[in-house]
Amino acid sequence: MSIARKESVVRAAIEAYFAALATGDEEAWLTRHADDAVSFNPVWGPPTESLADLRRFFRGIRSAFERLSIQPDLISEAPDGAAVKWTGRAFGRNGRQVTFEGVDVFDVDDEGRIRTVWSYWDPAEVARSLGN
Repeated sequence: MSIARKESVVRAAIEAYFAALATGDEEAWLTRHADDAVSFNPVWGPPTESLADLRRFFRGIRSAFERLSIQPDLISEAPDGAAVKWTGRAFGRNGRQVTFEGVDVFDVDDEGRIRTVWSYWDPAEVARSLGN
């Protein structure tokens, strides 16, 4: 696969991942991942190493907020993945809101499925800002 073709597959995977997260579409989000995907996220603790773990993670994140929006600000692509700087906006169940930022680093296979994602952000700051 050419580098340009691979990068377009990577971009499509990343855009679909964030779109599904923004709309709360659990199944669309899960299908963006390879069956053996691994996710490292500071809110979860140990890495998620199965689609069942990813499903629990997605539901946990979505249920923690009244509304949640995470939008990519910058996608820096490479042939096998991307680094994404993003901005999140969360509305707590108590009416408070917070804006926060982070970076996700993705490894994507030739079919456009996420093999690995490393997330870097501060969930403790989000919880403090929301009064949790």
